Amino acid sequence: MNKSKHLAKILFLFFAVVSIGLVTVSCSDDEDTVNTTELSKLSNKTWHLLKFVENGEEIYPVYPEIGNEDKKNFYNIRFNTNNTFKGKGYLNSFDGIFVVNTEYENSILAHIYITTQAASLGSEEKMLNALQNVHTYSLRSNILLLYYGSDKYLQFEKIIDF
Repeated sequence: MNKSKHLAKILFLFFAVVSIGLVTVSCSDDEDTVNTTELSKLSNKTWHLLKFVENGEEIYPVYPEIGNEDKKNFYNIRFNTNNTFKGKGYLNSFDGIFVVNTEYENSILAHIYITTQAASLGSEEKMLNALQNVHTYSLRSNILLLYYGSDKYLQFEKIIDF
């Protein structure tokens, strides 16, 4: 990506985040009923990558030889209420900013900054490239789908709720 396109994307995301502000929470007359925005459904949760799906083909992340429970320490992403996110592939950590627009088919824009740079497994590189191109999402219970192409998506499972 050339520098001017990269800068334009960063500026767009910055202004979009500033204009969105904090998550809006509206309360009804009943104090027990709270309607929150779509952002709060994504935020304060850690999501673990289960698989990539491309044109119907399921592709699972590659792990070195570790126990099943340890796998949940890798290929994760956590969205925060201030429109930032943090994540971990296998060797690299990353963070970035994102914007959710629920008025247009649950669109989401994200920009990633890799915070540690080490050699990576193919799955990690694939995840980072896919996250750079996410355009919409779908949220079903504990499953988050991030679409990055016409028939391509990342499937995450919620593992931690803060």
